[in-house]
Amino acid sequence: MSSKALDVAASSCPRADVERSKQPHGYDDAIKIFNGESGEIDVEFTDKEASVVRWKIDLIIVPMSYRYLFWQYPNSIFMQKLPIGKWIGSMIFMWGLCVATTAASTNFATLAVNRFFLGLFEASNNPAFTLLVSQYFTKNEHALRSCIWWAGGPIGAFIGDGVSNGIGHVHGKLSQWQV
Repeated sequence: MSSKALDVAASSCPRADVERSKQPHGYDDAIKIFNGESGEIDVEFTDKEASVVRWKIDLIIVPMSYRYLFWQYPNSIFMQKLPIGKWIGSMIFMWGLCVATTAASTNFATLAVNRFFLGLFEASNNPAFTLLVSQYFTKNEHALRSCIWWAGGPIGAFIGDGVSNGIGHVHGKLSQWQV
């Protein structure tokens, strides 16, 4: 694979000090891109540079999307061995408990631990709901039923945003994020 050329809307390359000195304080290339003032340039990178970027994406960004993947196997076993209603009910209860204990967090460490368990308990929801849909509906009904419960998330978030906005106007002994 040879070096590649990438069209970029603005230069990210350093410019001469003379040209930089003409720019007002705080003015950068991003504002030129936003205003559509810069032309296209070619940025070339080597195979080694492309490999470094690809590895950074593979090792940092991708795992962030699947941080609870390790829970998938034990969760699948529990869903198969235990009554599914009791399993998902307990996971939702524990998730709600974690939401409630967020207010007790006093520093980053306690908040991070709380958030870890929040994600752990929440990670059971989608596989369990998929299993429930497959158990109670015919194959032809799966897609519509799955879409209905998937649509519940954004609807809930819309309502939750309104509640959060209202809570943001509450002033008392607790911080707004604790309320």
